[in-house]
Amino acid sequence: RGATTVEMAIVLPIFLLLIFAVFEFGRAIVMKQTLAEASRAGARTSVLATTQNVSQVETAVRDYFEQVSTSSFDTNKLRITVSHSDLGTAETGTNITTAVEVDFSEVTWILPSFMAGGVLKGESSMTKE
Repeated sequence: RGATTVEMAIVLPIFLLLIFAVFEFGRAIVMKQTLAEASRAGARTSVLATTQNVSQVETAVRDYFEQVSTSSFDTNKLRITVSHSDLGTAETGTNITTAVEVDFSEVTWILPSFMAGGVLKGESSMTKE
């Protein structure tokens, strides 16, 4: 009579671990895609002739991220880097790269020890107009 209870005690923790792993990896994939699209929005802003400084690119990235994010993620945790510091003086035809990254610990509900120190990153390059 107790065989079912013993089997459940053995199988349930493994089953729950798999379920949580699916959710966490799914969240990581969604976040990586969002970062890639946010970096593309930043890169698009950085190559416009009207863009003069990096703060305009950062604003574009944060605005895009807030529009598509379904959670109340703090966009100040994003690290945004642009390959050129003065976009107003960049010549036409210059390749400009925008990267957006965040620590995995900022987006996960449960931080597995093997992912400690992990970074999710999106990067896009475009040519200055």
